[in-house]
Amino acid sequence: MANYRFRLEPVRRLREARRDELRGQLADAYRAAEVITEQRRKVLAELAGVRSRQQQLAREQNLSVNRIVEHQRYELILESQSKDLAEKLKLVEKEVDRRRNLVADADREVRTLDKLEERQRTAHRLGEQRADAKLMDEVALQTLAGRSAGGAGGDAR
Repeated sequence: MANYRFRLEPVRRLREARRDELRGQLADAYRAAEVITEQRRKVLAELAGVRSRQQQLAREQNLSVNRIVEHQRYELILESQSKDLAEKLKLVEKEVDRRRNLVADADREVRTLDKLEERQRTAHRLGEQRADAKLMDEVALQTLAGRSAGGAGGDAR
């Protein structure tokens, strides 16, 4: 029985390597999204703290206009940072989606080659089985023919 060899194995290996590379890039994009999300969470927490301190300052008897202005200025800076981070996050999420689609396409290409190999392997195995069965049939016919010829010659004695 001849060994089966998938002729497109080098192509499959290249496509698997490309898929794995794309998976790594997708993981990088996920990490970038996590970093931005964490940064934005910290900015929003700081913003909530600034607003809370502003309310405390407003309740104080001795209002310091400079402190209130500083808090408002800091609040505007934090709001701007939060907005910038939200925009960056949207861009990164689009990139994550793009990379996810690339990984899905690459995975589909690999699965297609896997299915092709399985079909070819099955066809090869069936061909080998048919060849074996044909050989066994020929051997059986030759054995019967030999017995018939030998049996006929043996009866004549």
